[in-house]
Amino acid sequence: MVSAIGNKTAVIFGASSGIGAAVARRFGALGADVIVHYSSNKAGAEDVVRDIVDKGGKAQLLAGDLSKADVADRLVSDAASKLGRLDIIINNAGSMFGRTTIAKATDQQYHNVVDLNIGGVFFAARRAAAFLQQQKSG
Repeated sequence: MVSAIGNKTAVIFGASSGIGAAVARRFGALGADVIVHYSSNKAGAEDVVRDIVDKGGKAQLLAGDLSKADVADRLVSDAASKLGRLDIIINNAGSMFGRTTIAKATDQQYHNVVDLNIGGVFFAARRAAAFLQQQKSG
């Protein structure tokens, strides 16, 4: 099957489960060289990589807490190094309060969610933009 993302590179942040895992698997099936990112669910991310590779695709693991600016910078740089270039960045990593009502949510829970759901997207996109500008593509 020929696809628009065949032979492209794709970094899927938050790809160890759910939507991110499904996107990584689909991109792998369409011929993209995929980085499967995770923060804490290593087993889930390994399953996603194994599924992609078992079906003839290319995939690698990348671990780190995207909510930290320095870690996000390293993750994007490591992905570019592993892949040789960056074509597609999917910022899917995210968190929720869990099974806590808003009335019982703590300030720390709030900061954890905001740091990942907003900060992670910003930090990864900011670093990726430098690579994409340098490549003049992506």
